[in-house]
Amino acid sequence: MPALTAEIARESTEVRRAFTAALEEFVANLMEYVPGDSPEARRDGALVLAAGMAGAVALSRAVDDPALSDRMLLAARRFYTDTLAGSARGTAEEFTPEHTEQTEYMEHTEHTENAEG
Repeated sequence: MPALTAEIARESTEVRRAFTAALEEFVANLMEYVPGDSPEARRDGALVLAAGMAGAVALSRAVDDPALSDRMLLAARRFYTDTLAGSARGTAEEFTPEHTEQTEYMEHTEHTENAEG
């Protein structure tokens, strides 16, 4: 989705309508995992989640610093997991693996940075 948004904005009404329909379906699916006292509140939360995830990916691709890129993605994942895991049907462990290549890389980077300075 992040790679498409700039291109979609310049496309025909028909293409933009199709993108909007796909986004609405995605948001409707996300609503199941978002807390809120009403469907409107859950929809708003799902819109924020979708926009935040897409923004994190877009920004992480735009920077030339791999550590910063990885940090943005990891921070976004942690934020959304911590925020939403308590309200989702499952537990945080079901939504996030304990260790991934990304977290191992970040731990290595933090360890290296701490050792250097």
